[in-house]
Amino acid sequence: MDEATNLSPGNAPAVHFENLTFTYKRADGPALADVNLRIESGRFVGLIGRNGAGKSTLARCVNGIVPKFVKGKLDGRVSVLGRDVARETVARMTPSVGIVFQDFETQIFSTGLMREIAFVMENLGRPRDEMREAVERWVDRLDLRDLLGREPSTLSGG
Repeated sequence: MDEATNLSPGNAPAVHFENLTFTYKRADGPALADVNLRIESGRFVGLIGRNGAGKSTLARCVNGIVPKFVKGKLDGRVSVLGRDVARETVARMTPSVGIVFQDFETQIFSTGLMREIAFVMENLGRPRDEMREAVERWVDRLDLRDLLGREPSTLSGG
């Protein structure tokens, strides 16, 4: 089993931010300043705040998108299930960390549901046969067959 899918929390919190500060490249000040937050396994947590408060930036730190793809200066530490996110690739964090943002248009990458379901596996470099089998299995498991002809952007009922 691949190490990223076998993360074991032990006594570690699910997510731990320690003295986390992030300043976007060319920004006047930090988007996050000295964040300290410990989220235990099994807890549901919602981040709320006004626009520009740093919610999305904080979420993107959990899987390493910040600062690996979104450039800036990051100080402090983020760990997921005891693993230091800075030492992991985004691909290795993906099986353990999922983020759903408010604006679906920033998350949908395909006009077809099958391709959208396969997107993560494709980015992880899974073989096509394995992706096809997994997509078929999940489509059946989640009873999505009747939705396959629809674009992902039309699936939400509100």
